[in-house]
Amino acid sequence: MNLENVHPEDGLTGEERRNQQMEIDGGREHLRWLEKELYKLFSRTKSIERSYESSKETHGDFYQQSVNMHSQFKWYALVQLLILVVTGFMNAKTIITALKKKGFIY
Repeated sequence: MNLENVHPEDGLTGEERRNQQMEIDGGREHLRWLEKELYKLFSRTKSIERSYESSKETHGDFYQQSVNMHSQFKWYALVQLLILVVTGFMNAKTIITALKKKGFIY
C-alpha cells in the first residue's frame, strides 16, 4: 500500500474510495428499483381491492335476485298445482254428472 495515496480522514486510497463509492451508488440504484417495484405492487393491490369490492357488490345483487326469483317460482309452482287440482275435480265432477244423466252411474 502506497502511503502517499491514502486519504488522511478515513485511511482509504483513491481506488478503495472509488470502489466504496461504486458500491454506494449500486446500493442506491437497487433501492430505487425496490421502491419502483413496491409502488407497482401497491398499485396492483389497490386495483385488486377495487375489483374485489365491485365483484362483491355485483355478487350481492345477483344473490338477492336469485333469492327473489326462487321465491317467485315457488309460488308460481304452487299456483299451477292448485289450478291443476281444481281443474281435475271440475272435470271429474262434469264426467260423473254426464254419466249419471246417461244412466251409466246411479
